[in-house]
Amino acid sequence: MTASLSALGEQEMKCAAELTYALKQYAELKKQAKDLDPDELLAARQALRPERERSAASRLQAAYGGEFKAVTLYDSKLDVRDMLGERAARPRKAIDLQQKRGTKHREWER
Repeated sequence: MTASLSALGEQEMKCAAELTYALKQYAELKKQAKDLDPDELLAARQALRPERERSAASRLQAAYGGEFKAVTLYDSKLDVRDMLGERAARPRKAIDLQQKRGTKHREWER
C-alpha cells in the first residue's frame, strides 16, 4: 500500500509538472495570438483542429474505455470553442461567408 501511495504521489507530481509547462506554453502562445489578424488566427486554428480533435478523441476513448460516449467528445469540443471564444463572437470573415451563403449554423447562435 505504501508503494502504491508513493507511485501515485510521483504520478501526481509528474502530472502537475506537465500541467504547469502546458499552462506556460498556453500563456506564451496567447500573447503571440494577440498580434495576429483574427482571420489569420481562425485559418490557423482550422488547419490544426482536425488532427488535434482526432488526437483528443483517441485520448478520451483510451481514458474512458468502454464507458466512452460520443456526447463526451461533443461536450469537449463545445468547451474548447467556449475557451477560444468562438461561440461568443465570430470573426468578420465567418459572418461574411455565412451571409454570402445565406445559411445559419446552430453552434454559432448559442
